[in-house]
Amino acid sequence: MSGHDFTECLHGPGRRTEPPRNQHPLIPQVVCLPADSVDVTAEAMPDDALETQGGASGTPVYDFRNPSKFSREHSRMLDQIFEAYGKQCATVLTTTLRSVCTHDLKSVQQTTYGAYIASLPQTTTMFLLDLSPLKVTSIIEFSPRSAMLMIHYMLGGQGEDNQPERGLTEIETTLLSSMVDRMLGELKYVMAPVLPLQPRIMATESSPQFAQVSPPSDQVVVVHFDMDINEVITPATLCLPFKELLPHLDRAVANSRTRRNDADSIAIAKAVETRMRLAPLEVAVRMGPTNVRMVEVATMEVGDVIKLRHPVNVPLEVIGSDLVYGYAVPGSDGERAACLIVNPNEEQ
Repeated sequence: MSGHDFTECLHGPGRRTEPPRNQHPLIPQVVCLPADSVDVTAEAMPDDALETQGGASGTPVYDFRNPSKFSREHSRMLDQIFEAYGKQCATVLTTTLRSVCTHDLKSVQQTTYGAYIASLPQTTTMFLLDLSPLKVTSIIEFSPRSAMLMIHYMLGGQGEDNQPERGLTEIETTLLSSMVDRMLGELKYVMAPVLPLQPRIMATESSPQFAQVSPPSDQVVVVHFDMDINEVITPATLCLPFKELLPHLDRAVANSRTRRNDADSIAIAKAVETRMRLAPLEVAVRMGPTNVRMVEVATMEVGDVIKLRHPVNVPLEVIGSDLVYGYAVPGSDGERAACLIVNPNEEQ
């Protein structure tokens, strides 16, 4: 059915109503905007508005080409691990350089290796690492300024800020490698709940473009730190292979969840036990049953004596909720009737 035939069905034969200029011919509620107005609207929007669609609210842009595969538990575990690693590295820097240092965690991000390399300056200090059992090379990176400042302190200097930004000599590499070895020891310690690392330095590099340890499209975990050496703050990063790390993270999260569930179960059981111990329970003491004839019940009067069949030397039953859980003999406690819990197997 064409659009004109459909219009005739709606308005009757012989009455053909033309839709407004901007109105859809079949769906009156839909207004068709001309292409030039859409282009003008898009050109009128600033670039940052196109990127964030309301960047004033601070909403981060979601990159559909690089979707994050970290769950909330993954992110929480990595934050805890690398926050502890940063504190341990601050202790290593302070004791080695004999100066007040901090190594604060800034962020943990998932990105591609190509994007990580592109974010680094043209000249930097990179240590290529073998983190067995991870099969892909990892990287510790910090600025040449902080590297030369650390070497300056290690050689007895006072920490002058005008340090050259260049590659390391062989002697400088040896000095700085001893520092990085101690930082790798702290990395091994904090990563122990996830996987047992055996870290070692493989090589050093000053140009990120020559550190092609992974394809540019490979996913990596990049940990950003702020390294403060005597109030000289420089960035530092740690790059780990995402694909190799993810199975170990899943296992660690599952184990943590199991331990948490076990702890919750124990706590719930203790709470129930405590409440059960404090719950009120009606308790009674009863004798054994006695058979009485119906004629005796029918002719029963006040003052009649009913002979019970319960032997005198047999203890009474202690019951609660119609369950017998003890035996007792009758007695008194002051002006109140009482009973003494006894062992029914003992001779009275």
